[in-house]
Amino acid sequence: MKTKVRSTSKGWEFFQGLGKTFMLPVALLAFMGLLLGIGSSFTSPTTIENLPFLDHKVIQVILRFISTIGGFAFTYLPLLFAMAIPLGLARYEKGVAAFSGLIGYIIMHLSINFYLVETGKIAAADVMRQEGQGMVLGIQSLEMGVLGGIIAGLIVYLLHQRFHNVKLPQAFAFFGGARFVPIITAITLSIVGIIIPMIWPFFTMIINGIGSTIKGAGVFGPFLFGAGERLLLPFGLHHILVAMIRFTEAGGTAVVNGETVSGALNIFYAELKSGSPITGSATAFLSQGKMPTFMFGLPAVALAIYHTAKPENRKKIKGLLISGVIATFVTGITEPIEFLFLFLAPALYGIHVVLTGLGFMVMALLGAKIGNTDGGILDFLIFGVLQGTYTKWYLVLIVGVIWFAIYYTVFRFAITKFNLKTPGREDNETEEDSTQSNDNSGKAQSNGQAVQLLGALGGSENIQSLDNCITRLRLVVDNMEKIDEQALKKNGALGVIKLDNHNLQVVIGTQVSHVRVEIAKLMESEGYKISG
Repeated sequence: MKTKVRSTSKGWEFFQGLGKTFMLPVALLAFMGLLLGIGSSFTSPTTIENLPFLDHKVIQVILRFISTIGGFAFTYLPLLFAMAIPLGLARYEKGVAAFSGLIGYIIMHLSINFYLVETGKIAAADVMRQEGQGMVLGIQSLEMGVLGGIIAGLIVYLLHQRFHNVKLPQAFAFFGGARFVPIITAITLSIVGIIIPMIWPFFTMIINGIGSTIKGAGVFGPFLFGAGERLLLPFGLHHILVAMIRFTEAGGTAVVNGETVSGALNIFYAELKSGSPITGSATAFLSQGKMPTFMFGLPAVALAIYHTAKPENRKKIKGLLISGVIATFVTGITEPIEFLFLFLAPALYGIHVVLTGLGFMVMALLGAKIGNTDGGILDFLIFGVLQGTYTKWYLVLIVGVIWFAIYYTVFRFAITKFNLKTPGREDNETEEDSTQSNDNSGKAQSNGQAVQLLGALGGSENIQSLDNCITRLRLVVDNMEKIDEQALKKNGALGVIKLDNHNLQVVIGTQVSHVRVEIAKLMESEGYKISG
C-alpha cells in the first residue's frame, strides 16, 4: 500500500519536473542555434572575403535557408514552452496535455487582444513595441515572451492533472475524460487572458527587479549567474535560473532591428539572425562563461583523477574518464565528471562552483562575445572562431590554459592530501564494485543492468514515478529506506541524490534514457503502470 507523499515532497517533485520540461525546447533551441550560427558565419562579409568560393549564389541561398530554419525555435519559443510544460509534467494522456497547451496559449492571447481592443488600449502598429505589445501567431497581444508560454503551460498542467479522468453525467459523457481537458483549458485560459493585462505590470516589475539586481551587481552579475547555476545543479533546479536569464527581462532587454527583445539568449539569436553587432552584455551569461571550466577545467579534473589513481587501476578507469571528458568538451554535459567528486568532497565542488562563476566574470571583463548554450568545442568553433576575431575567441584558449592549471593543481593536491577515494583509489575490498560501476556506465541499454537497478530501487512496488532528464533518473519512491545506494553505484550509477523522503535522483550519464526505458519495460511486465 502506497504511503501518502507529503506536500513538501510534491513541491520537490514539481520543481524538478518543471526544470526538466524546460530542457525539451531548450535542446531544440541549442541545435537550431548551431544551424543559425553556421548560416550566419558563412554569409558574413568577413568570411566571404577570406573564403571567396563562398560568394556563389547557390551556396549563399543554401546558407540563408539554413539560417532561416535555425531561427524557427527562437521565433516560436513561447509556444514551445506552452506545449512542453504540460507534456513533461503530465503523468497520463501526455498527448492531450501538449494539445491543450497549444489551445490554451492561443486562446490566452486571443483574450488579451479582445481586452486591449475593448478597452481602447490596443496600440497602433508604429508604436506597438513602445507600448509593450507585439504580434503573437498573427494576434496583436502583450509582449510576454517565454513567460507567457510558461504561464499558459503551468495552468494547462494543473487543469490536466485535475480533469484528465473526470466523469460527466451520461448525457455529456462524450466530453468527459481526456476530451474535457482542452475544453476546460479553452474556458479557463480565456478568463486568464482577460485578467493578465490588469496584472501584467506587476509581473514585469518583479522580473525587471531581478534583472536590475543582476545588473546592479556589475561585473559580479555573470559570476552570480555562473556560480548559482552550478550550485543548483545537484538538485536539478538550475534549469529554472537559466531559463529566467536566457528568456526573460532578467537577462536584459535590447532593441534589435527595431524590435524589443528580452533575455540574454533571445538577444544573441536576434542579433545573429539580423547581422547586427553582438552585444557583450548578453553573451556574458552564455557559452563563453562556461568554456574555461567545461573545455579545460573539468578535463583537468579527469586528468588529476587518472594520475592519482593506483597504477594498476588506471586502465580500468580510463574509459570512464575519457567518456566524461568527451561529454563536457563537446556537448557541455558535465555531470559525468562532476559527480565523481561531488559527494566525495563537497568542498572541492564548492571550489568548482566559484571557479565556474569566475570564468563567467573573467570572460565578460575581457570583452568576449561568444553566445549559444552549451559551452563546448562546437560553440567555440561556430560562434567564436567562425564569427571572426571580434568575438575574441582566442581569449578562451588563454584563460582556459590558466583554468586547466588551477583545476589540475587544486584537485591533485586535495585528492592526495586528504586521500579521497576517487575512481581508481578505492580500497581493495571495494575495487571490484568500482570496476563494475565503471564498466557498466556505458551499457545503459543492458536489460541485466536494468534488473539490478530496479532491485536496488526497492522493486517495482516502491516506485511511484519514473522519469529522466539528460543524465539522471528522477524518481518518486514510496519508501526511501528500501534504496540500496551501494548496489546502484555498483550497477552504473555515478551518484545518488536523496532530496527528501520520497524524491530521488540517480545519476547515470548520457545513456540514461535507455536505462529508464528498460526499467519501465520491466515494471510493465510485472503489471505496474508507471507514471512519468
